[in-house]
Amino acid sequence: MAVYIFKRILNTIPVLLGISIITFLLMNWVPGNPVMMMFEKQTDPATIERISKEMGLNDPLYVQYGRFLWNAVRGDLGVSFHTKEPVSQAIAERFPATVQLALLAMAVGLLIGLSMGILSAVKQNTFWDHGAMVVALLGISMPVFWVGILLQIYFGLKWKLLPISGWYGFQYMILPAIALGTRYAAMIARMTRSSMLEVIRQDFIRTARAKGARERSVVFRHALKNAMIPVVTIIGMQVGGLLTGAILTETVFGIPGLGRLAYEAISFRDYTMIQGTVLFAAVIYVLSNLVVDLSYAFLDPRIRYEGGGSR
Repeated sequence: MAVYIFKRILNTIPVLLGISIITFLLMNWVPGNPVMMMFEKQTDPATIERISKEMGLNDPLYVQYGRFLWNAVRGDLGVSFHTKEPVSQAIAERFPATVQLALLAMAVGLLIGLSMGILSAVKQNTFWDHGAMVVALLGISMPVFWVGILLQIYFGLKWKLLPISGWYGFQYMILPAIALGTRYAAMIARMTRSSMLEVIRQDFIRTARAKGARERSVVFRHALKNAMIPVVTIIGMQVGGLLTGAILTETVFGIPGLGRLAYEAISFRDYTMIQGTVLFAAVIYVLSNLVVDLSYAFLDPRIRYEGGGSR
């Protein structure tokens, strides 16, 4: 098992290096002089040249990348051109709100998605099955920002049940979590149904029923556990996406999270902030997929042996 985990962690290193290279090159290929973005008014060429030299922007590209990588490893992602604050500090201040939103949205997605998926598989080709899949299709089709606006109109403005903007307590988290979580619930429901139907037809399920196992035990203990690998894959990808910032949701509901920070950086052409948020988001996404990859070994012991784990 230890060897399997070590190999998976080792495989992430070249991925992270590749991400850092792509992020660095994209930001350097963007038209415009980064130094000029630091000043509100036009600055004389001599001052621009002097500051560019002080910041090392005249150095060869490989020297700049080496400095960028070394600073990033130490947690230094530079200073924002717009706000003049350290990028790492801005991310650290905004990330907790994104984590809270991600956890609540995923809780909504798991609760609704797994319930609908299991019900559809157990009640295949019935009213419950067709109804759940229609709801799932609607959930996937509706844009998150549109769902969020509808929730704001009815639950906030018309019925005055919940606040529609801000991030000052649990009641402010409910609408954005529902808006973001329903889309992921639809994906989880469809994947859970498909995977459950495949497992339910296996011989060991018929054997469990023949031995007199209760239907609840057959569904949850035998079928669901063996059907979870593809579902975990979807969940892991969604968690990575949620933790890297839901830009539309955070913008619609005025949430001071990572997604809104990236939106503001793009609006002000704050290249350093964009570079930092993109790199941070990519690292979080890769680490989320690593956790999903490692979870496979716990769900299916055969994987750890095939992956070179303990014999």
